[in-house]
Amino acid sequence: MILFGAVRIMDFSDLDDVLTGQEITGGDVIAAIVLIAIGFGAYFLVGKLVRSAIGRVDSIPGEIADVAGRLVGGLVVWVFVAWALNILGVTTGWLTVLVLTILLIAVIFAKPFFDGMVSSVVVASSAVSVGDEIAVDGLSGEVLDVAKRSTVLRTRDGRLVYIPNTEIVEKTVTVFTALDERRSTIELTVGFDTDLGAVDHVVEEALAAIAPIVRIGSVRARSFGEGVDIAVQIWHGPKLGDQGEAVDAAVRALQVALIQAGIEFAPTMSIQLDRDSRSTR
Repeated sequence: MILFGAVRIMDFSDLDDVLTGQEITGGDVIAAIVLIAIGFGAYFLVGKLVRSAIGRVDSIPGEIADVAGRLVGGLVVWVFVAWALNILGVTTGWLTVLVLTILLIAVIFAKPFFDGMVSSVVVASSAVSVGDEIAVDGLSGEVLDVAKRSTVLRTRDGRLVYIPNTEIVEKTVTVFTALDERRSTIELTVGFDTDLGAVDHVVEEALAAIAPIVRIGSVRARSFGEGVDIAVQIWHGPKLGDQGEAVDAAVRALQVALIQAGIEFAPTMSIQLDRDSRSTR
């Protein structure tokens, strides 16, 4: 050992004893340092290349590309560090097994966390956002928040529902506010002896009077039942409230107009909203 004041500096012969007894030269130490430096440089380069490659896929969020870049970069660093340790006489075989075992255990126990994290990233970067009105697994309402693990939904009857983001990703989500308009269908039945041309005229005038709440789509005779079944398609705003308001206004206007025109309803009349009145994204 060489003493400079109170500082003790270890020379390379002592370093030999600290490690495995293998003869180590100054060149070995410098080579190890250079390899580690190259490894960390490769970490940034490889990570950037991986993020760039994954980022070209539109369906993969940038956050996932970033995590993948860090993981691959970390593996590259480990390769260079293991190489440097081998030069210094350290056997890395057992250490590699230990690191991989710990990593495997961590992945198994952290899988739910990572699933939630990935799901939250996907939801946050998807078309579902705060203010949208959606339906998931029979629940519908307005999205109040997209948190890390769940999406907060306010239903029309005033309840707050926390839906796990894993369900948002895995299940079919209907987004009512995806477009500017949605379609609903009002089905009514008139007598067999009714002039259908007159029905068309009365319906069009009645719905034109309540614009812009309702925009008429079409009036079509569909089938025979208790009378002639007619489907009146209307367009309205995308929100759940818009649909209820539009259907209510249309039914009231049609009832008054058809009665005033002397058009009689068949014994039964039904109002049904068709499946096409919703849009998914």
